[in-house]
Amino acid sequence: MRLPMNDGPFVGLSLAFLIFCGACGSVEVGQDHYYRLGQASLKDPQIASRGHLRIEDFTLSPHLGGDQLLVQQGESEIYPYRYHYWAAPLDRMVTDSVYRAFLDSNRFETVLDATDPGKANWVLSGRILEFQEVRGSQAARGRVRLACTLRSEPGGLTLWQGEVEEEVLSKGDTAVAVVQALDKALGKALERIALRAEERMQVGASTASPPR
Repeated sequence: MRLPMNDGPFVGLSLAFLIFCGACGSVEVGQDHYYRLGQASLKDPQIASRGHLRIEDFTLSPHLGGDQLLVQQGESEIYPYRYHYWAAPLDRMVTDSVYRAFLDSNRFETVLDATDPGKANWVLSGRILEFQEVRGSQAARGRVRLACTLRSEPGGLTLWQGEVEEEVLSKGDTAVAVVQALDKALGKALERIALRAEERMQVGASTASPPR
């Protein structure tokens, strides 16, 4: 004779497990978002040069090596914007922005990138030191800081070396607002670099035609 089994506890546990699994499956998963940099533009030059400029690839500070948008809290804390990424490596996008800005500025006869054939009168290289939103006691703002070197060719004589930093207020507490602020800050930084380069080229000893 078979004894009856009390299935009540087992049925209850099974039902609870199924409900738990269903609840886990209904949790909304964050959607990834990707951003590119806009087109930076430079003001018309005071004196157009018929020389040739090469833009070398900009490099990144170590803390910028990831692919997510970053927020700096206070002096040193850095954390990423969850689900918000750069559409391409940041150093490549900034280098492309620098190249296109000078290319469209009518400052030079030609603007070359790091791989273009041909010789240049001047070479601009740089390092991206900061490229993040900054939060603290003040309103949130996008901060861009670049270290640049301008040298003449041939010979590699350094005409100018220095840092440029710009900050722009973020209009809102969103990743889109961060990107827009960084876009504007980068444009302002490039404007200052172009002005400084223009000044140094005028007093430099570079020739106007490509070196042979």
